[in-house]
Parts: sequence; structure tokens; C-alpha cells
Amino acid sequence: MQLNTAAKEAEGDILFFVHADMHIPQGALTAITKQIHVNDYDGGGFLNVFSEHNEKIKRLGRIMNLRIRNSEQSDRCIFYGDNGIFVRKTVFERLNGFKEIPIMEDYDFSIRMKASCTVGVIKKPRLILHPRRHLKDGFIRTRLKWILIKKLYLLGISPQKLADWYKDIR
Repeated sequence: MQLNTAAKEAEGDILFFVHADMHIPQGALTAITKQIHVNDYDGGGFLNVFSEHNEKIKRLGRIMNLRIRNSEQSDRCIFYGDNGIFVRKTVFERLNGFKEIPIMEDYDFSIRMKASCTVGVIKKPRLILHPRRHLKDGFIRTRLKWILIKKLYLLGISPQKLADWYKDIR
């Protein structure tokens, strides 16, 4: 609900959804503008990097998701909030914004955006994430939760039940 309200109030023609605790490096907004206005994309997201333990977390993700080559989900233009989703405001409105669900709203929007629009990934600069969940819950447990939540969501499990299980750790 908060994301949709913010989008409605926004006055610009490009929306950028990013987690409040992420670091947005210099050049990120210029890269978004280029993707939209020069490359003529409707939206997309960024590759990201963890501020600590990046190689360990990324390698673990590749192994646990059975990705043989060195790729990320965002390489396939499927984005989550930690990828910093950007989109033309007109496209956001046409897609009826985010579903008002407590979890997986970013994934759902990304899938709908990819299905009907031209989307791309910005590889540089990368958004910077803090690995607090990995540090608190453990690297393997965090990754297992992420994989399981996505699978259960795709099987039709209620986002409310998934959100109850995936507690906020702040």
C-alpha cells in the first residue's frame, strides 16, 4: 500500500523503488535515466552487491539455486526490492502498480512488467546491500528461506502466511 501511495504522489515520469537501508551509489540515477530515455526501456533493476561477505553470499545463492553459470536472478530481468526496481510511471499505472500483499509484491510486479514491457538490467553501478539478515539468521538459513518463500508463493501459499514466517529483523 505504501509503495502505491508513494507512486501516486510522485510527480516525475520515472519511479524508483528501493529499500530505505540500501546505499545508492553515485551514477545510479543517471543510469536509470539512460535506460529509460536513451535505451528506450520501460523499466528494470540493478545488479547488487553486499557490503560484507559478498562473494560468500552470492556463491551460496548460485549453488542453492542450481545456477551453474555465474548469473543472478536479475540477469533474467526478474527483480526484487533489493534490485532497485525502476519503471516509467505510465507503465506502473497501466500495470495497476504493486499488488497490496505483505511479501512478494516486488517479484509479482517484476514478472508482470517483464511480461508486457521492455525491461533491462543495469550492471554498473551496483546497489549496495547490508547482509544483516544473513548475519543474524545465518547464510544458509536465509538463502533457504528465500528459495522456499518463492516456491511456496508460486504454489499459491498466502503471502500473509509467508510474511508471518519471514519476520522483520530490524
